[in-house]
Amino acid sequence: MSGRLVHVGSAVVDYVYRIDALPAAGSEKTATSYSRVAGGGFNMMVAASRTGMKVVFGGQLGIGADGDFLRAAFAAEGIETLTPPSPLMDSGNCVAMISSDAERTFVSWPGAESVLTPDMMVPVQVIPGDWVFTSGYTLSYPGSREALAAWIDALPEEVPVVFDPTPVIAEIPRPILERMLARTAWLS
Repeated sequence: MSGRLVHVGSAVVDYVYRIDALPAAGSEKTATSYSRVAGGGFNMMVAASRTGMKVVFGGQLGIGADGDFLRAAFAAEGIETLTPPSPLMDSGNCVAMISSDAERTFVSWPGAESVLTPDMMVPVQVIPGDWVFTSGYTLSYPGSREALAAWIDALPEEVPVVFDPTPVIAEIPRPILERMLARTAWLS
């Protein structure tokens, strides 16, 4: 595949706890393991990069410990970040509880990736041959959905868009979802 993958979704820090089973409401569990890893769209970007595709990130990373952690993870994988750190807040995170039967339960906190304005997208320039990827998470956030949808609407028609609606598809307003699906070349 020629061109770059321009990811305009979100990346967050995952706090992963392995537990035997979810705790009952009001009770406590002790995890069997814990890890802090770059997550969200980061995993897809790394997979694409490791297959030889040039990948760049056009989403928002915040200021603070989680944003710094993500910037270091991007740098370690050679993935360029096109936008400056958002001065508004830190990057978001997700607590992932994985039970012994491999069931995953998440609690997310949206951070800088949930606030996007047209001005923030100015540094994200698409060139011929690029592919654009976005996710339902960024389109579900009230503070980012319209700016991202408008940016995608303005892409040249020959730029393919890959869209992963994610488990939060029901939180994407129908008009935004319809715009995205009309523009989508590949639905993940």
